[in-house]
Amino acid sequence: MAAAPGSSKKRRHRLFIILSILPILVTTTLSLLPLCIDYGLTQWIKQHGGEQVSVANVDFNPFSATLRLDDLKVTNQGKNKLTLPRLDLQLAWRPLFNKQVVITGMDLSGVVLKLIQNGTDSQLQIGGMQFSAPVKKEPTEATPWAVRLNRIGLSNVVIDYQGAKLSTQVQIERLSLTDIASDNKAGIAQVELQGSIDQAPVKLNGGFTPFADHPSFKGDIQIQSLVLDTYAKLAEPQLELLKGKLSMNGDISLLTRQSGTPRITHNGALNLASYQVNYQGQVITGDQLSWKGRLSHDTDTLLLNGSLTSAEVRFNSKDGDNDYHHRALEWQGDLKLHSTASTQNISSNSRLNIQAPEIGLADSRSAMEQIGLSLENATLTLSGEDLSTRLPGGLKLAGISLTTPTRELINESLNWEGTVQLNRQEALTTLALEGSLEDGPLQLKSSEDQATIALQNITWQGGLELEQDQHGNRIKPSGDLTATGFEAIDSHAKLQLLSIESLRIDRLAGDDKNAVTAALIDVRSISAGAGLADTGRDNPAMLTLEGMQIQQPGYSISNGLRINKIETTGLKQALIRQPDKSLNLQQLADAIRRLIENNSETARESSDQPLPVMIDQLTLDGDSLLGFEDRTTDPVYHLRLKPELFRMNGITNTPADTPATFQLKGILDKSSILELNGDLALFAAEPTFTLKGRIEGLELPPLSAYTIPLMGYRLQSGKANSDIQFTAKAGQIDGSSDLVLNQLQVEPLNSEKMAALQQQLSIPLETALGMLKDKNSQIKLNLPVSGAIDNIQVDPSDAINQAIGKAMKKGARTYLATALFPFGTLLTLVELAGDAAAKIQLDPIPFDPGSSQLKPDQHEYLTKIAQLLNDRPEIYIRLCGVSATTDIEALRQAERQRLEAATEKEKNRSESSRKQPPPAPPPTIEISDQQLNQLAVDRATSIERYLSITHQTKTERLVSCQPRMEKTAEKAAPRVDLLI
Repeated sequence: MAAAPGSSKKRRHRLFIILSILPILVTTTLSLLPLCIDYGLTQWIKQHGGEQVSVANVDFNPFSATLRLDDLKVTNQGKNKLTLPRLDLQLAWRPLFNKQVVITGMDLSGVVLKLIQNGTDSQLQIGGMQFSAPVKKEPTEATPWAVRLNRIGLSNVVIDYQGAKLSTQVQIERLSLTDIASDNKAGIAQVELQGSIDQAPVKLNGGFTPFADHPSFKGDIQIQSLVLDTYAKLAEPQLELLKGKLSMNGDISLLTRQSGTPRITHNGALNLASYQVNYQGQVITGDQLSWKGRLSHDTDTLLLNGSLTSAEVRFNSKDGDNDYHHRALEWQGDLKLHSTASTQNISSNSRLNIQAPEIGLADSRSAMEQIGLSLENATLTLSGEDLSTRLPGGLKLAGISLTTPTRELINESLNWEGTVQLNRQEALTTLALEGSLEDGPLQLKSSEDQATIALQNITWQGGLELEQDQHGNRIKPSGDLTATGFEAIDSHAKLQLLSIESLRIDRLAGDDKNAVTAALIDVRSISAGAGLADTGRDNPAMLTLEGMQIQQPGYSISNGLRINKIETTGLKQALIRQPDKSLNLQQLADAIRRLIENNSETARESSDQPLPVMIDQLTLDGDSLLGFEDRTTDPVYHLRLKPELFRMNGITNTPADTPATFQLKGILDKSSILELNGDLALFAAEPTFTLKGRIEGLELPPLSAYTIPLMGYRLQSGKANSDIQFTAKAGQIDGSSDLVLNQLQVEPLNSEKMAALQQQLSIPLETALGMLKDKNSQIKLNLPVSGAIDNIQVDPSDAINQAIGKAMKKGARTYLATALFPFGTLLTLVELAGDAAAKIQLDPIPFDPGSSQLKPDQHEYLTKIAQLLNDRPEIYIRLCGVSATTDIEALRQAERQRLEAATEKEKNRSESSRKQPPPAPPPTIEISDQQLNQLAVDRATSIERYLSITHQTKTERLVSCQPRMEKTAEKAAPRVDLLI
C-alpha cells in the first residue's frame, strides 16, 4: 500500500534538516578540532608535570590528514624544558579501519629538549614532564594495532640529558627514519643521522629491524673525538677515573639474540686518544690506542682480523713499586676465541712489535729497544684445569737491559725461531721447545762482586723439554749448542778469570731420569789468569789452551759426572812469582774463592756429599809450553818445560783417595830431558802421590839468580842430572833425589853471603866442591827429603841452600875418610857415630909433650895429605897447633934439666979449693902462656916445612891459624889439628 503523502514529506523535511545541520557540525568540528588538540595536548603535558605550556599554532587538516604545531614550549619554574618550533605530521585515514596507524611523514625542527632522570630507573623527566617506566602487560587475544612510520625527519634538535651519573648533550643536525612498520617484523627501517654528542661529530647511516623477534642493525657509523670524561661515573666503582677521546668509523652489524648475547661485527677503525684509566689505585695512561680491521663477536666466538697500535702507554701500580711503559706497539693479524661449556680455544696468525718497553719492579728494572713476536697457526685450548698450547713462530728481543741494586744484564739481541708447546694435564706439566735460538752479545755486571761476565754469541739448534709432576722436575735437551766470546773478569783482583773463544756441544741429549749426555764438547782458545790491560804491569795469562775436546760426557744425579776422555792441545802455562813473592796462581785462586764465598748461600744449603766424578783419560798434545818466572830475583829467573807426552788415567773421587796414574815427558829449557810417572789422588783430603822420575842435562848457570843473593856465588858453568823418588801420604812426604853435578864451576861475588854459607858448610864452597869432584869433574850427591808437606817452603833459594849445604858437607867428609884411609878412619867413625862438630877436621898429628919434632911414623900420613892437596887444587888446609897441660910439665922438666946441667958445668969450672957454702934449693920454674903458644906455632911450622920441602906443597895452600892452649881439657893431647 502506498505511503501517505504526509509521511513522505516529513521524511524529506528531516533529511533536509540533517543535511543542513551536518555541514554546520562538520564546520564547527573542523574549527574546534585544532583547539581541542591544543587543549588536549596542553592538559596531557600538565598531567605529566609541565607547569606552563604554550602553543603558538595548531593546524589540522582532516582531509589531507596533516597536523602542524608551531612554537610549542614547556617551562617549569621559569626554565624552558621543551622547545618545539615546528612539528609537521602526515597521516593516512584508510588504514585506521584495519587497525593500522600510518604516519606518512613527520618533521621536527629546532627542538630543544631536556631529559632528566631522577636517580631511579622508574622515573624519567622529558621536557619537564614526568613519565614512569612502562609496565609490561600480559598479551591479549585482541588484534593489536599496527603502527607505520613512512618517514620521520628531525633537524636542529638539541637534547640535554641529566642523570645521577651522566650529563650529556645530543645535537641532531639531521635525522631521517623511514619504513618503520610494527606489523612487518622482517621489515628493514632506514636511519640517517648527522649530529654530535657533547660536540663530538656523529654520523649514522644504515638499516635496522626494530620489530623483529631479534632486532638488528647494519650500517655505517662515525664518531670523532668523543670525550669519555663525561661517562666516567657510569663505570664507578669499577673504574675510579676514565679520561680520553674516542673515535670510530666503519661498518657495523648488530643482531640481538634470545640468549641476550648479541652478534656484533665491526669493520673499520677505533681510536682512543689521550686516555687514562684508574682501577683500584692502578693507573693506565696512553697517547693513543687504535684498531683498524674487522671485529666479530658471536655467542661463543670472537674474531679479530686487522691491526692494533698504541703509543706511550704507561702503567703504575697502587704502591708505586711496579710500572710499565712502551713507546709504541703494533699488532697485526687474526685472532679467534671460541668457547663452549667445557672448553676455550684460541688460535692466531699474527705479528707483534713493541718499541722501547720498560718494566719496573720493586727491586729490578728491565728495558728493551724492541720486542718482535710472530705466530703462525698458534693454538691454545683450555678444558677445565687442563691446558694445551702450541705456538709456532718467532721471538726477537733487541737492546735488553735488566738492572737490580747489585747486578746489570745487557743483551744486544735474542732471536728464537721454532715451536713452543705447553701442556698441562692433571699433575703433569710439559713444556717443549723445538727450533733455534741465537743470543748475544750479552754482559752481566755485579757491582757487589766487582765481576763481569760477557758472551759474544750463543746459538742453540734443537729441542728442550721440561717436565714437572709430583716426583719433581726433569730436563730433556736434544740438540747442538755453540757459544763464542766468553769472558769472566774480576775488577777487584784486576784479573781476567777465564776467556773462551768458542765452545761447541754436539748432540746434547737427556732422558727421563734427568741424565744428560753429549757426543762431544769442543772448546777453543781457553785463557785464564791474565792481568787486565789497565793494571800497568806485565801479567800474561797464567794458562792458555789452544783447544780441549771432552768426549762422551754425561751427568746424572745418581752417577755424577762421567767423561770418557779429555784431549787438550797447545797448553801454555805461565806461573809468575811477583816481586812481593805472591804467585799469579794464588791470585787467581783467591779471586775465584772470593766470588764463591760471596755467592755461597745456595752452595751451603746443598748436600754435603760431593758430586761423583770419573774421567777415564786426560791427555795433552800439540805444541805446549809451561813456564815459571821469578820476578823476585835479579836477573829474573826463567824456567821452561815443553811437554812431549802427558797422560793421566783413572781420575775419580769415589773414593776420594783413589789414585790416578800419570806419565809426563818433556824438554826443560833448551835441551834438558824430564821424565815423570806415578800416581796422584787428586781429590784426597791430604796430598797423596807416588812420584818417580829423572832430569837430565839441567843447566846450572841460570840458578845463579838464587845462589848469588843466598850463597854469594855465581854458577858459571855446569849441568845437573837427578833421579827422584817421592811418596806422600797423610800430609807426610818421604823420598830422595840422587843428584849428579857435571863440570860445576863457581865464582865468589858476595863475601857476606859466602861467610854465612861457609859457616853452614864449615869450609869454603870451592873447597867442598873440589873435594866432591871425581876425576871426571862429577859430583854425586843424595838429597833426602822428608817431613810434613805443609812445612816445606816453596822457595827454591832455601832448597838450594839447605840441600847443597847438607849434602856437600856429608859428601866431603866421606870423601876425605876414603882418600886418607886408613888415617881417615877416625873421621869416618866419628861421622858414623853422629858427630855434629861445627867443622870438618882431619885426623890430627900428635906430638910428644913439650916437643915440636915430627916422628918418622907420621911421614906416611903427611904424604897422603900432600897427595890430597896435589889432586884437589881447590883444597886449603889450616894448620892449628895445640898445646896441652902435659906440655907444661915437660917444659918444666926440660928447663930443670937445663938449669941442673948449667949448675954442674959451673961447678966443674971452679978450681977453688976453699970451702963452698951448701947449695941453695932449686928455684920454682914457671911456664908462661907465651911459651905454650910458641910451642904450638913451632909444631904447625914443622908440618908446613916438611910438606913444602919434602913434597913441594905450595905454602899458600897451608894456612896457619891462631895457636890454642887446652889447659883444662882432661884428655887434651899435644898436636896439630888439620882443618879444611
